[in-house]
Amino acid sequence: MSVSIRKYVCEGHPTIGCFSRITDIRNKTVEDLQQLHHLGFDYLTIGVESGDSETLTRVNKGYLSEDIVEQCRNLEEADIHYHFFYLVGLGGHGNGERNALRSAGVFNQLHPVSIGFLSLTLFPESQLYQEIQEGKFEEATEHERFDEMITLIEHLHIQTHILGRTVSNPVPFTGSLPHDRVSLLQELRDAKVELSEEQLRSYRDSIESL
Repeated sequence: MSVSIRKYVCEGHPTIGCFSRITDIRNKTVEDLQQLHHLGFDYLTIGVESGDSETLTRVNKGYLSEDIVEQCRNLEEADIHYHFFYLVGLGGHGNGERNALRSAGVFNQLHPVSIGFLSLTLFPESQLYQEIQEGKFEEATEHERFDEMITLIEHLHIQTHILGRTVSNPVPFTGSLPHDRVSLLQELRDAKVELSEEQLRSYRDSIESL
């Protein structure tokens, strides 16, 4: 496998990016990661989804906030860059502020190249959708999601890129921190005022796939 990777890199593809989970990284030593970096692996995309252990446990992610810090520091020691995806609304109704504050506390200890914002969008085949039907989970409102994004951006004190241009976000946004913090926050606050809960919910219900 290593020979095949090296051949691919030498044929003109200097970097091999991929999607990864924290649990994938946990199975590797720093030496393993350094070897992968030597073979061309860099710029991993990690769907951490949250930095709040309570939320991570609730949705059975298989790791806690301290695991995110430990494994991403191992990536940094191996000189492997990485991106995060954060899932807005994953904590459910009433838990967005907690989720955002605790996630900011975790992310501020690390150096993600970017943090992509996705907003939880449920389809009938998903576990959380079934839990809603059973009364075990209550979705965050659309305005709660705006508050959660605002809180997270307010409390991030690292240099990183913020990426919010996905179909799951009714208002696309991008920028860099700390340079664009004020404009990003104003954009999100304005959208929350201008768009009603009904309009935003109608948009989410119209999403057929992500």
